[in-house]
Amino acid sequence: GDAFLLDADGTAVDYFELLDHDHDEHHDDDDHDDHEDDVGSSRPWGGAIGATFVVASVTLVGLAFLSPCISMMTKNHAKLVEIVISGFAAGALISCAFLILLFESTHLIGTGWA
Repeated sequence: GDAFLLDADGTAVDYFELLDHDHDEHHDDDDHDDHEDDVGSSRPWGGAIGATFVVASVTLVGLAFLSPCISMMTKNHAKLVEIVISGFAAGALISCAFLILLFESTHLIGTGWA
């Protein structure tokens, strides 16, 4: 079957084998002083953290520029602003949860994005 966990190179990773790995046991044929190969490459994490930082900074800049407009609209149309902001917040949460679960569920049901 298809592997549930893949490392950065795309090779299958057995999660339970990683859990059973004991650092106190030393076998003659198991010569690994550094565990860089066990962990895999850190580049995918760096890209994900960088993308998250870019998205968060764009959101922060947008919020800084829209805050005066929102405060002016709140004085005149408080109920409308409350409804619109609540709608955007709910939409953002639902879409984020859907997109995260969509990619993870494809591994669980055995289909992929081939």
